[in-house]
Amino acid sequence: MQTFQATDAGESFLRVLDEVRQGQTVLIEVDGRTVARLSPEEELDARSVEEAMASILAIRKRTKPVSLEELLATRDEGRR
Repeated sequence: MQTFQATDAGESFLRVLDEVRQGQTVLIEVDGRTVARLSPEEELDARSVEEAMASILAIRKRTKPVSLEELLATRDEGRR
């Protein structure tokens, strides 16, 4: 993981992007504190999306439908 000072990152932004493109996570610091993290974009493959959708549909089949009024009542419970 690379760390750049904000001023250095701004001056060499293309180099920072090259690091990210190569799979590295880059931290940007100001006064010794991390203020940003640049990470490579994760690619979603069709299989993992289909698995996630199947899991969601299975959960929906196991549970009963909930009305908007029930959701709001649960949210507001204890607020009074």
